[in-house]
Amino acid sequence: MRFSEAVTIDAAVTWLPEPSGSSAARAAELLVPQPPSALDMAVSAARDALTLAGVEGVEIDLLMHNSLSRHGDDSRCPAHDVACRIGAIAAVPLGIQQGCHSGTMALYSAAIQLVTDPAVETVLVTTADAHAPADSGGGTSGHAAHHDGAAAAVLSSSGSGLRLVAQVVHATADGDASADAGPDAVRKVLTQALAEAGLAAGDPRIRQVALPRLGAPTLESVYLPVVRETLTGTPRPVPARTGHLGCGDTLACLADITDQRLLDPGEFALVLTGDGGFTWSCLVVQQPERGEGSHR
Repeated sequence: MRFSEAVTIDAAVTWLPEPSGSSAARAAELLVPQPPSALDMAVSAARDALTLAGVEGVEIDLLMHNSLSRHGDDSRCPAHDVACRIGAIAAVPLGIQQGCHSGTMALYSAAIQLVTDPAVETVLVTTADAHAPADSGGGTSGHAAHHDGAAAAVLSSSGSGLRLVAQVVHATADGDASADAGPDAVRKVLTQALAEAGLAAGDPRIRQVALPRLGAPTLESVYLPVVRETLTGTPRPVPARTGHLGCGDTLACLADITDQRLLDPGEFALVLTGDGGFTWSCLVVQQPERGEGSHR
């Protein structure tokens, strides 16, 4: 779906718990022995994102929280708890259950709400996961090196952040797990997203490509061959600064793009992701030209 120029990502942040030990250990430590709860991490990420966007909790119209982790009391809705903790008293809280694709699907749903519902002007998306030690996957040589942490993004219809130009979502039939299903799905969302954004495969304005934070074998077998054969330009990969954040990889990629100022005005980044469900997405974001966008 191509979105109007008004849909912007006004802030995106990654929040990681403080590891223990020496600086060398911290550099390699992805799982914290006793991390904060997923709810606490989500609240911390949400507060950081709101501060960065210059938005108060009471201004949030829709809050979408996503997690693979249990939040304690199963009788309570985690999204409601996040909303209460950050003062989002006017927000409609909800969650999406779509595995590791949940945070990405929340971005898609948020953008649709912003372009179709005049009452929705500001949306907060949060993710948080605290993984069991057995999830570490043996580092980047496995399917994924899981990382405890949270991410959050503020989207609006009147901001001046990254433009969400287009996002394509595709689900493989009957959860097809064949060897070709993943690359075929990546190819489909990538080519369709380029078309909806009005970009040619070799457009020099495509400067960055972000991939999910999975192990090298998965990236080499599913994502990278398709990227290399489809994009005829020379976009640079967005360097991943964390392991796999569960639902939060896409939000973390957006945070890295903005934090590191990887795009000049007018340039584009592509963000690819998928989950084991199997659902796949490609987002196209653009750094606005100078002077574009309205400020709060």
